Amino acid sequence: MGGNSRSPVIGLTDHRVLGLHFGGRYGFGNYAVPRWQLVDDPLPARAGGNFVFV
Repeated sequence: MGGNSRSPVIGLTDHRVLGLHFGGRYGFGNYAVPRWQLVDDPLPARAGGNFVFV
């Protein structure tokens, strides 16, 4: 579905955030960045953002 970029990917068993959706193709597949990679990415820090995962 269009417009889902930046949506959290939620685990069905424990309801934790597993990653961040960034793209996909209808009827083919979707792509996400794993949570552990987001924490180490310098881009959000340079933009003044902060990831907090509990």
